[in-house]
Amino acid sequence: MYWESKKIKLNAISTAECEYVSMAHGIQYGIYIKQVLMDMPKVLSQSIVLPITTKEDNTAAIAMSKPFGAKNCRTKHIDIKYHFIRDRVLQGHVTIQYIPSQNQLGDMLTKPLDAISHQNLMTKIGIY
Repeated sequence: MYWESKKIKLNAISTAECEYVSMAHGIQYGIYIKQVLMDMPKVLSQSIVLPITTKEDNTAAIAMSKPFGAKNCRTKHIDIKYHFIRDRVLQGHVTIQYIPSQNQLGDMLTKPLDAISHQNLMTKIGIY
């Protein structure tokens, strides 16, 4: 899990666009970390051959990340620099999995949750 708080200069028209841009930033960071680990001695680099897996709860953002998906008038305004995700998915370097919102571990850091949902997520990461 990667979490960073900073202001992004983006006026998103939809939540799907916002999720897509956030996913692009997370994948960029994942690719960077993977490359750093691969540059280390063979002990570490041999275990870093799997594709980067990102978990997303927005089905529209997942559809946009497919190599030939969601290319219509609603997505043509998104800056082309974020569409590198499609190339990485096509090359097999990145996989994107759907995860229901109630199982999204990052939500406990970014969203106000009721006590039961917060406890469930804390249990899943082994804190509570």
